[in-house]
Amino acid sequence: MRRGERGANLVELAIVTPLLLLLLAGTVDLGRMWYSWIVVTNAVGEGARYGARQPDNFAGIRTKVTDEIANSGAAAALIGACDVPDPEFANISPSGISPSRMITVRASCEFDLLIPLIEEIVAADGITISNFARARVQGWTP
Repeated sequence: MRRGERGANLVELAIVTPLLLLLLAGTVDLGRMWYSWIVVTNAVGEGARYGARQPDNFAGIRTKVTDEIANSGAAAALIGACDVPDPEFANISPSGISPSRMITVRASCEFDLLIPLIEEIVAADGITISNFARARVQGWTP
């Protein structure tokens, strides 16, 4: 090693370490976000299945969705406040098939990143994870 290059390795380490830590935190946040999306997807699916059997019980559908999110283990650590609006109904009648009534259940939840600075850069309004699920209402006749 030359005489004037003694601290070069330490300087390089000091420059690269924060970048590597930022990359690691971004990767962890991406995994957390993916897991949260799966939790919301499963919750609206359960709400739609419940609504297919009891379509008039809006409070029960909302409770089913919020309970699924809370019982997933992601509620406190990953997901912030969630909004579950009233379900929507549609009569679908494809040609050649008897008409059916479908219920659509939606949910959207806030997601907080580990590093707030990245959240300010990527999405100043915050990140929202949302999804919906549809199911055929059972026992409905046109």
